[in-house]
Amino acid sequence: MREIVLHFGTHQNREQGIEFTAEIRKHASPQLEASNIKILLENHYSYDYKGLNELGGEPADFLK
Repeated sequence: MREIVLHFGTHQNREQGIEFTAEIRKHASPQLEASNIKILLENHYSYDYKGLNELGGEPADFLK
């Protein structure tokens, strides 16, 4: 395995959801990098798309 896809998921509070995803990446990145596995962040619909509360739909979501 060389790559793993991280889907941002959904969350009722956008900022909390983005922070949660950033924490997962922060803790998982060193182990994955040591194993030469890349994290691919999946973007999706905008947060308010059909009330789905999707995370990862805005470029700023990837900067945390």
